[in-house]
Amino acid sequence: MNHDLTLCSLRPGEGCRVRALRVHGSMRLRLRELGLIEGAFLRCLGRSPLGDPAAYELCGAVLALRDRDSRKIWIERREDGNADACDRAGGTAECGEEHGL
Repeated sequence: MNHDLTLCSLRPGEGCRVRALRVHGSMRLRLRELGLIEGAFLRCLGRSPLGDPAAYELCGAVLALRDRDSRKIWIERREDGNADACDRAGGTAECGEEHGL
């Protein structure tokens, strides 16, 4: 497992688990309020035509993040190849409980 992977390294269709947030201040608070916390599952939906920002699915919601912010989010790629954003048995309906929302 590579601990140096950041969210901006995710390619469209790939899924990951958030390992650590290195974002500070109001941006950290904003991301946490949206459910982007340690242990959350994300899936890269795609990138803008110029490559920045990228769109990510988190618990059924779509977030657009610039690379300067996503470079501060450490991830672990999904080893099983499953690109689903959340691996709860009930799918995204149970995300709120799983992620403390």
